[in-house]
Amino acid sequence: MNIAVLYNGLARKKYKENFESFKRNVVGENPDHTFDFFLSFWDKSHPRVDNASPALEDIDTQNVVNTFNPQKYEILDYVKNVKYFTSTALEEVYKAIPQLASYGRQFVTNSIIMQSYGMQRTFNLLPPSGKGYDYIIKNRYDFIYPDPCKIIPVGEREILTLSRRSNQGFVDNVCAGRYEAMQVFMNSYDNLFNEEFMRTHGGALSFPEHLFRLSLVKEKIKICPKLAWGRAWKRR
Repeated sequence: MNIAVLYNGLARKKYKENFESFKRNVVGENPDHTFDFFLSFWDKSHPRVDNASPALEDIDTQNVVNTFNPQKYEILDYVKNVKYFTSTALEEVYKAIPQLASYGRQFVTNSIIMQSYGMQRTFNLLPPSGKGYDYIIKNRYDFIYPDPCKIIPVGEREILTLSRRSNQGFVDNVCAGRYEAMQVFMNSYDNLFNEEFMRTHGGALSFPEHLFRLSLVKEKIKICPKLAWGRAWKRR
């Protein structure tokens, strides 16, 4: 089976060590499968902090590319995109999210809009209709895999997650599925501009997990907390 592994987001400092653990405990433990990597990442990074506007750090983008040796990759301009996403161009999106008043525009920008945008950009790197790939994994740069992990079978309209409801166990961790289901999941960003979706669900978008979960429910994609890897990885 050919597997596409999608990485998006911030390439934090320990991405090399974490990737080595993925190759050792996922790729190495599943020799009957082939793994190709697709990357979308920001040209800046910052530590995991609660501050909505953390200090940015430059990263060696070429080093990231050399480490993963991806089939395709895209480097996103962090400062330019933050400027756009916090502009009046997305005013209707912000108006549809009542939680903005308590969480603040910067939180909504970083956690919901930029995360979903980055995921979509990564998915767009795949060949049309996912040609050549039987299975897709959404991964993170800041996960380490200390123990062996086996690839788990998945149905056509299922998404494998670590948890059905826990935010930390859903989008913030790894998800896996076939092309059709992952297409819905990874393109949840589009629903932010879907008037009917936002009119119905905008009030429920307190966290990014709600956007992704509701996008799957809308398209009747089953969320299956079957990933046994939950005890085999840790956030870094």
